[in-house]
Amino acid sequence: MGMQAGFEQVAPEMLEDFIRQPRDAYEYFLAGMNEQAANAIPQLMELLASAKQDIPAEFKGQLERGMDQYRAMLETLRQPKGETRVDVSDRTTFSLEKDWHGLHYVLNGTQEGGHDILAEAILGGKEIPDEEQVMGYGPLRYLDSQRVALVAEALAGVDPSSLLAKLDWHDAEAKQIYLAHTLSDKEDWAYLPELFQQFRTFYSDAAKNGNAMLLSIT
Repeated sequence: MGMQAGFEQVAPEMLEDFIRQPRDAYEYFLAGMNEQAANAIPQLMELLASAKQDIPAEFKGQLERGMDQYRAMLETLRQPKGETRVDVSDRTTFSLEKDWHGLHYVLNGTQEGGHDILAEAILGGKEIPDEEQVMGYGPLRYLDSQRVALVAEALAGVDPSSLLAKLDWHDAEAKQIYLAHTLSDKEDWAYLPELFQQFRTFYSDAAKNGNAMLLSIT
């Protein structure tokens, strides 16, 4: 399964509520989790366990951590905590799946952080306290509508065709970029410019609509 980065546009008023009441943010986030997806994790574990070949310890560990995280999230969602005060019926989301760190790397040349606003597009934002510790890879983060507009403007200045040339396998491994070993063959990342353009459009739409952004790693 691996670590995946997710993004969701939210209205500024909703973000203000999330900042005042962190529980609202996590109830909202958890309400978007699909129990069917969570149930698929143990099924996948059983399938892999029945396979003839051995499962690499690292891969098995990732699956087990993912399963534990989804179970914790769903258990928290099942617990009565009063009426949820946010509407979860209309959501605008985007996922970079497992390519999030590779894209951050080509945009900034770093493991985390960077020298300008581009560093905030994927790994930026202020934290929303995870008081019940339901997240496995760090708390939810947010960018307010002003920061979203700045990120969108910075992304608009990036040439998608330049990104593949910035994939440096050895440098990425030295900087411990997630899944750096997959950068050894750039043809495997030929989709990166298109993915970036989709990501850029998502931020552009958020800026045009005056929305804030929730960021997560799951």
